[in-house]
Amino acid sequence: MAQSIRIRAMLASVLAGTAVAAGIGAAGYQSMAPTGQWYGRTFTSVSGSSKQIALTYDDGPNDPHTLRLLEVLAKHEVRATFFLIGRYVQQRPDIGREVIRSGHVVGNHTFTHPLLIFKSDAEIREELQQCRRSLLDAVGAHSSLFRPPFGGRRPGTLRIARELGCPASRPDRAQNLKPGAWRGCDSPARWGAQADGG
Repeated sequence: MAQSIRIRAMLASVLAGTAVAAGIGAAGYQSMAPTGQWYGRTFTSVSGSSKQIALTYDDGPNDPHTLRLLEVLAKHEVRATFFLIGRYVQQRPDIGREVIRSGHVVGNHTFTHPLLIFKSDAEIREELQQCRRSLLDAVGAHSSLFRPPFGGRRPGTLRIARELGCPASRPDRAQNLKPGAWRGCDSPARWGAQADGG
């Protein structure tokens, strides 16, 4: 009888531990999943049967890569959204201004590019506000667009972004492309076809 009680108690402990581990794993996955919505609405695509794609670039402005990319986009009359890191904008405000002058949109990608799931609410707020100030100083406007570095977010991240008027955005299909998949694509149209699996 005592052994039966111990076995049931051990089984209950194992099942409870497994449930907790599964919950933690699912929560961790949702914080980094490209289309995860557990922690709040994150924009990943437009609804409907739109034949458009959104080109987005993170982590700039970088010299010379951002300027070269602007040339390619201009050659093909394509517009994109650049999610910029505030400290890089401070280092190269001229490139930030060129992105705007070329007709593109800029977004907030934080000031130092940290993984926000490990930051306090105060640190997240400061990252977003510092990047916003950098964009305002460099290009004369701030952006209401925000993309979390590495895609990582948690409820506090999205709440703070909303409070600051910056809904979160995540890449969608781009998450399924392999690094270097762009090689050999000499035009945005060909790159778009490759992104669609063609």
